[in-house]
Amino acid sequence: MVITANGQPQNRTPEERAKRQTDLIVQATGCDAATKAKVEAISLKYAKEMSALFEKSQDREALREPMTELRNKQEADLKGVLTADQYAKYKAKQDEMRKAREAGGGGPR
Repeated sequence: MVITANGQPQNRTPEERAKRQTDLIVQATGCDAATKAKVEAISLKYAKEMSALFEKSQDREALREPMTELRNKQEADLKGVLTADQYAKYKAKQDEMRKAREAGGGGPR
């Protein structure tokens, strides 16, 4: 089990992480069912790839570059299925969540 910085256990499966991310994106963008299915597929694909990286190494520094690369690819895939307006809403939600974490408030769980 991995413990996060705020002491919460984090041992979600790739499927659980993909569902959580999909739900957050759908909530932020209000996308339709067809787009939701595409977002879900993208989220699951990258959650599995990230899990595979973590299985190879727990060294955060060694994982920094490959994780950044995966996140960039995922962002490009999401940008391809969301409208410009939906993508802007998604990015705004990400910024909001990042600011909440930095302020110590955490994000939605």
